[in-house]
Amino acid sequence: MLSTVDIERGITKVIEKLGNAKYTDFEPLEFEPVAVKDKIDEHTDFFIYDEVVTHVTRFYRFIEQQMQEEVRLKTFDDTLLRAQIKALARKLIDKGYPKMRIHSDLTDRLIQITKQDQRYCAYVVSYFVQSCEVFDAAS
Repeated sequence: MLSTVDIERGITKVIEKLGNAKYTDFEPLEFEPVAVKDKIDEHTDFFIYDEVVTHVTRFYRFIEQQMQEEVRLKTFDDTLLRAQIKALARKLIDKGYPKMRIHSDLTDRLIQITKQDQRYCAYVVSYFVQSCEVFDAAS
């Protein structure tokens, strides 16, 4: 179902850089990722909540810097990429899939497109949860 929505292929470079980064390249967040807390209930969806918060806390700044660099180099259109990720997530949400499955399916789609390791693709999906392309804030 997700293959009907294209994703900017320039995201591959961001994921490749993530895969080649060293521990010292990661600057952890000094604050709690509020967007995640607003979108995933830690009591009902603990496992995906914990996974996303861990990814965001460790890798958000690095991914954000790499995204900005690729936009500067005109490797991809950031606005288009975010709209595509949001469209993919919306398709899964509209089908009523649980958040853990949505995260997993988006990760799988990035793997298909980028041919990169599952863990790096999952980090990038978590980045998009924090930056508001995946999941809506709870009302």
